[in-house]
Amino acid sequence: MHGKDALRAYWSKALVLLPELHFSLIDVFVSPDSVVVFYENERGKKICEYLRVNDAGLIMQGSANHLPH
Repeated sequence: MHGKDALRAYWSKALVLLPELHFSLIDVFVSPDSVVVFYENERGKKICEYLRVNDAGLIMQGSANHLPH
């Protein structure tokens, strides 16, 4: 499974396991080839997600970065 179907399956499973799942956007940082989304989750954890995009705007790489504590 790839693309939107894979993404839909991933988030459908997450919402069943964590019905309270939600994100509050804190900030967004952009560059010509990446986006960093800074948010807080339903447990109060602050997370930065790095997304590298290609010329077509498609995500080519991503990682989530959490505080160590």
